[in-house]
Order: sequence, then C-alpha cells, then structure tokens
Amino acid sequence: MSGGAVLAGVKAQWRDPRGRIVLCAILLLAASIVLNYAMLRLTEWSVLWPARGWLLHDAEASGDSWSVMQQALDWIRSHPDGGLYEAIFFDGGAKFQYLPTSLLPMVLLEALGLEPSAALLNGINWVFIGVTALAVAALMHVLLGRAGLGARDGTRIVAAALAGAAVLVFYPVMMAYHLGQLQVWINMLFALACLAWAGERRALAGVLIGLICLMKPQFGLFALWGLLRREWRFLIPLCATGAIGLLISILLFGLFNHLEYFEVLSFLSRHGESFWANQSLNGLLHRLVGNGVAEWEANAFPPFNPLVYGGSMIATLAILGFALAARRRAGAQASLMDFMLAALAFTAASPIAWEHHYGVLAPIFAGLFAAVLAMSEGRARRNWLIGLGLCFVFAANCFRLHASVGGCAAQYRAIVSLFRGAGRFGDAVAARAPRARLD
Repeated sequence: MSGGAVLAGVKAQWRDPRGRIVLCAILLLAASIVLNYAMLRLTEWSVLWPARGWLLHDAEASGDSWSVMQQALDWIRSHPDGGLYEAIFFDGGAKFQYLPTSLLPMVLLEALGLEPSAALLNGINWVFIGVTALAVAALMHVLLGRAGLGARDGTRIVAAALAGAAVLVFYPVMMAYHLGQLQVWINMLFALACLAWAGERRALAGVLIGLICLMKPQFGLFALWGLLRREWRFLIPLCATGAIGLLISILLFGLFNHLEYFEVLSFLSRHGESFWANQSLNGLLHRLVGNGVAEWEANAFPPFNPLVYGGSMIATLAILGFALAARRRAGAQASLMDFMLAALAFTAASPIAWEHHYGVLAPIFAGLFAAVLAMSEGRARRNWLIGLGLCFVFAANCFRLHASVGGCAAQYRAIVSLFRGAGRFGDAVAARAPRARLD
C-alpha cells in the first residue's frame, strides 16, 4: 500500500466522528509505547520487557504457578490420606493458594502423554496470549457491528485490530505470561466468555466461567450473580461445569484436601499480602499502616492487623454488594457491562489481587470503548473518553513509583474509578445511544 493511499485512508477516518476517536486511541497507544520505551531505558523495566519475551517466546523457565502446582501434585500422589495444605502451605511455606481442581490441567496433559513441564505450560501460555488478543479483537468487532458499523467499515476493522494489539502491551496480561502464571488461562477464558456473552451465547459463557471457577474460586460468585438475574441459560452450564470438575478432582485428590482449602481461604482473608504488587484495598491498607514489608516474601505473610482486616472486609462487602445488586437497565449492551462489572468486582474484592489478576480488564476496556463509540456525540461522550483514557494509562502500564504507597494508591484509584464508571455505563449508553443499535 502506497503512502498516498494510507494518507487518504487516514483522512477518511478523520472525517468520521467515530473514526477520529479511533485515530486518537491509536495515538494514545503509540504514546504509551513510547513512554514504556523511555521507562525501560531509565528503570530497566516496563511492559515492553514481558511483551518482548512473548514475541521471542523466551519465558520457558518461568514457573510462578507451575512450580507450586507441581509440588502440590507430587505431594498428593505420595500422601493419599490428605493433609495437602497443612504440609505444603502452613508448614512448608509454599504459597500454593489454588484449589486442588487447578491441578486438573496438569493431570490432563499427563493423560495425553505429555509431561507438564514449565517449558510446555509456558508454550501453552504463549498460544493463549494470542487467543486472548484475538478474542478481544473479535469482541470489539462484534460490539461495533451491533452499534451499526458494517462488516467492511474501516473504523470497525481498525478498532478491532487496535483492541487486539493493545492486549499485547497490556501490562497485567503480559506480566502473567512473564511470570509463568495460570492467570493467563483465566484471562483467556474470561475474554472468550465476554465474546460469547456479546454473541448471546449464554450457555457457552457459563461453561467458560465454570472452567475459570476450577482455577479461581472467587468467580464462583457468578453463580449467585446469575441466580439473582435469572440467567438460567448461563447459570446451569456454569454449575454443571464446576460440579463435574469438582467431582473429578475429589475422586483424584481426595475430599479432605478440598475441605482443608477453607482454612487457607480464612488465613488469606486475615493476612492478605503487603507486597506492592497486591493491588487490592487489603494490600494498600497494609502499606499505609506499615504492616509487613512492601517487597516480595516467598515464604511469609504480613502479621494479622485488625485495622487492615476490618477495612478489607468492609470494602469487600461494599464492592460485592454493588456488583450483585439488581440489574440496571435492560438491553444487550447494559447486560454485557453488568457481566464485566461482576468479574472486575470479584477480582478487586479479593484480599489478594496481584497485578496480573487485572488481565480481566483487557476485554472490559474493549467493551467500554465500543460502548463509547455507540454513544451520541456530545459532552457526555467526551467525558467518558477522557476518563476511560486515563484509566487505561494507569491500568495498562507499570510505573516504578508503584513500589511506593502513593504510587499504589494512584493505581488503585484508577481501578476503582473504572469500577464505578462501569457500574453506571450500561445506563449511560442505553440512555444516550440509539435504541435500535443496542438491543
């Protein structure tokens, strides 16, 4: 394609109000990449480092999740009578904080004749990062189609490509890959669940969320969320998937090992993590009162602090209560925002919410951006764009100042602002966008 053709295409995009927004989003992403390059040169760290690792496929030895999972699996097989968490977590100091159901993928790989090594699992993660990017791009394409843009509309195509590309420099997503984290699977499944929900495939979304529940128990709250909204096509497959996975896990790993997990949950809720990468209110409170250390401790947790515990519980109940409240305005777009809001709430309400846990924000940002494009022109849309852009800058990047209390507070405020905004977004979009384009 010649330079003249590219320039003509840019001019055509600029004449379209929606096209101008997409071009500004491209500039924002480009500026973010430049900023990250500067941070990489100055501090030797930015999102470009894990992104480079994905492009070069050089995370074979990373095993933040895989090492403790393999340790747990080996222990279960040599101690069939139970006591997994007492030996591994409480006495051994290994931070295996997953349910035994999280070990099922490793067992499945072994059943296929494959050794679940860190190299193999990170190879799977490499593929799943690509699937996540494609799912977010497809989500944007579907939502803009619902907003009235044709299949060959330049704005729709460019916006979808932009959304997919943004995933590859979205810090929470890429940090999960860099660490060798099971969270990569969760991020991918959630992006696919959002795509299924946007396509009115509630049953498929239920199955995907059910699979997430086997790795991240907090998402089991989606069962209550679906029950309150009478989303039976979503709820029944979710419960069936979770129940089948749990039954298989109990047969393989024993009932006692699953019941013992409740002690782990109780301990984590009382102690949390003070390490600055814990971007929950629990972590922020730990750092504000100076309880524990702001650096990573592989075999220790901060001491129990009543103030931190009380504040965390109040915040958890408030966030969950807000997310589980009765559905707001009816409509396909509002329903999707409600679904995304629930996932963000179940993540942020946890006492431990690592940076990479916020990989669920990738499809959420895509959904919000598509919703903004569907809004009528005016001050409201401009305000949403500014707010969304600021939230993206803080959520998609890692600034070294986050190691300080002030930096962590700044990032957490950005996530809370996005959370509050998403809670009202369904109403705003449904009220201001042409009804025929949303339902």
